[in-house]
Amino acid sequence: AKIVFNEKVNTFVAANMDDLARDMAMGQGETLDTLAELMSIPSEKKGEFYAALQTNFKTIYGSEGVQASDVVEAVSAAAPKS
Repeated sequence: AKIVFNEKVNTFVAANMDDLARDMAMGQGETLDTLAELMSIPSEKKGEFYAALQTNFKTIYGSEGVQASDVVEAVSAAAPKS
């Protein structure tokens, strides 16, 4: 299974930066579920995906002026490789 990054992922992240940050910090939530779906993360990998994002939260949202594209790139790096 290939992890998908496309315009939908970019648009979703850009539109939901704050909610995504909150959910990522908690390691769960609706925006994370949606992100995982948009990225085609298989169900059995979602727990691992959320844990990886939570662990890397400070790296992903590393700065005050973090851009959606930076978040998408960091999420991609943190996502479990199949």
